[in-house]
Amino acid sequence: MEPVKGILCATVTPLRADETVDTEAVGRICHHVVDGGIDGFLVLGSTGEGLALDREAKKAIIRTTRESIPSNMPLIAGCGATSTKMAIDNIHDAEECGADAVILTPPCFYPFGDDALVTYFTECAKASHVPVYLYNISRFVGVRISPEVVRRLLDNPKIQGIKESDRDEAYLQELLKVSADRKDFAVIQGSERIFLKSFDWGCPAGVTVVGNLAPDITPKLYKAWKEGDRATAEKMQAKSLDYVKVITMLGMFPQELKACMAYRSLCESHMTSPFPKMPDDKKEELIQALIELEKQYA
Repeated sequence: MEPVKGILCATVTPLRADETVDTEAVGRICHHVVDGGIDGFLVLGSTGEGLALDREAKKAIIRTTRESIPSNMPLIAGCGATSTKMAIDNIHDAEECGADAVILTPPCFYPFGDDALVTYFTECAKASHVPVYLYNISRFVGVRISPEVVRRLLDNPKIQGIKESDRDEAYLQELLKVSADRKDFAVIQGSERIFLKSFDWGCPAGVTVVGNLAPDITPKLYKAWKEGDRATAEKMQAKSLDYVKVITMLGMFPQELKACMAYRSLCESHMTSPFPKMPDDKKEELIQALIELEKQYA
């Protein structure tokens, strides 16, 4: 697979009440997102509750997504784990189920340093038959992938890039600087809050979560940016931000996103335990905010 470009959607994992995967809803979401003009899919990331799912559920998500999207559309599967062996097991499952590439957070819980992270990513890449992407989201994982770790991994051709989701602009620019000499290494922006400036700085791709609900916004942003239509790009960036504000308004992400998608009959709102049940008054507040936003852009 060539390094990713354009807009990928980090999809939710639709669940039934017993936390089994709702494969019909997976297909429904995939078709909805593809119709919006997306360039690829990322499953089992933070939005997809990847670390909270068992191996069979993960395989069901990857397999059903692969079957539901065009065969030439890139599919990246989250395979992060708390140990190298577990991550490699996830990688082999992802390959078997049709993923074109895998993406790995650092192992969480233990405060591993740079040497341990280089070893972890190197061993995972050695075991993988598909390209590997690093995934920095230290505000969730508790461990940051330093620019030095990235620099030490640049000689590994299997490692094709890093998704940066900390919303740290100085850190992003350092990643772009460190990897500048390797043209096939993609620094992917994982927060649509700063898509436009990230593309300006040299990021070849971005990962949207708003795309689960309103899949055409960020593809239009990216297309306008590529074509030099700054006014449209800025308009789409502002619209995307308005959606981000709604789907994060309760501080329970990705629970708000799933609730909004349930309201739009794309999936049910069930989450993996121990996510708490959303209080009815909060759900009403959320859905009213979504309705008002959609009226604004109607």
